Parts: sequence; C-alpha cells; structure tokens
Amino acid sequence: MIFEQSFKIGVRDIDSHLRLTNRALLGMFEDVSSAHSDTIGCGVGNIRETGLSWVIMHWKIKVIRRPAYGEKITIKTWVAGMKKLYMFRQYQVVDHEGQTIAIGNSKWVLTNLQSGAIKIPQWIVDGYGIYEKTVFDAYQIEKLKEPECEASYGAEYKVPCGAIDLNGHMNNLYYLDAAADSMDPERYLAGVFDYFEIMYKKESTLGEILKCQVYENDGETLFAFRDEGGRHIHAIVLLKQLLHF
Repeated sequence: MIFEQSFKIGVRDIDSHLRLTNRALLGMFEDVSSAHSDTIGCGVGNIRETGLSWVIMHWKIKVIRRPAYGEKITIKTWVAGMKKLYMFRQYQVVDHEGQTIAIGNSKWVLTNLQSGAIKIPQWIVDGYGIYEKTVFDAYQIEKLKEPECEASYGAEYKVPCGAIDLNGHMNNLYYLDAAADSMDPERYLAGVFDYFEIMYKKESTLGEILKCQVYENDGETLFAFRDEGGRHIHAIVLLKQLLHF
C-alpha cells in the first residue's frame, strides 16, 4: 500500500537560501510515516491502546533537487520489505510537476513500551502490505562504520530538554543538529549535503554528554557519537555533497 501526504514548504523549513533543509525533510518523512501507521492502527495515535511504538534505526536520504519556500510537494511512502524484527520503509518526494526531487530509505524496529523490541505481528504486516519497489538498489541498508584512521577533530554535545521525544530519548532529528554543531562552521555553511545517512545504535537521554569524533574526507564528513566514556557508539551521521556521491 502506497500512502501519500502533501506539504507546503514554510518559513521554518528553509535555510538562508530559502531552500528546504535536511532537518525539515526528515521531519516530513517522520510525519508521513506516522500518518501511514495511524491508518492501520499502529501509529502514534494508537500508542495508549497498543503499547507499541516504532523506533527509527537508520535513515538514508538523497536530495535530487532542493525545493524552495512556498513550493508544494507530495511525499509517497510504502513498506518494501520486512526482515526479522525490522521494517524497511521507502520514500519518494515529487514536486508539482510530478518530478522526483528526493528519495529515502529507512529501517525501523517495533517496540513494546514495556518489554522492548518485538517481532512484527502479522496483523501489522498485512495492514501495510509489501510493495517491492525500492528507491535505491535494495531495500536493506548497509551499516555505517567508524573509520579506523584518526579523527580530524572532536567535539561535545549535551542532550537538551527540547530534544526529548515521546519515547523519552533524544529525537532522531537532533542528531543532525548535533552534527552541525560539531562541524567546522565555515565548512558546514559552505556545503550542500544532498546525501546523508543517520544510523542509531543506542538511545541518548536528557543531559547526557555525547563525545563526537569528526572524520572529514573529500566531499563528505562522518560523525561518530559516543557516550562520555567513549565506550559505546550512540549514532553515526554521514553527510555527503552530491557531487562526490
């Protein structure tokens, strides 16, 4: 089943060049995912009845053309596959002319709020249906790995109150903020990162200090966020300029 929702690019969605930001696009992907799940009874609106919540594990996004302020776009989403505990959701963003301007793939796990990750029940599988169309080469996503070389530089990020979501953890959108705050400002503001991935390994909680190791290479920057002791990776963020993709 393909689900779609339309959006108009507003002031809060744009950068200084009046173009849609990666953060705003990701927020729209979250919204359309939740709305789709609501229609089959396993979305945010059903949490009190089901005790179930979807948790994102990995985003993989490519922007082909970045829409500007005032533009209307439609985001289409569907489930392309399920494997063990995981669901793989696809996204296609089209403009008013029907042209594809962005694509995305994502990996989700279903959690019981009391017991943690669970096998996806058959009624949910049947509700979504499987539409075996993929926007990238495959519906599964390869894991990001921290480079073995020495980091270019490091930074710290403290999880703020405003970052905490309905699951009591730092919302996934804030890892883009953390990456931006950890990066050299001139390099960040000069770059247009039309390809990005975020892989989540461990939840981050209010007030937690995350140590970030930043690895810069030609046209791309990778951020590895660890706990304050440096033992456990919480997330890895990859930003690429499309010219180098």
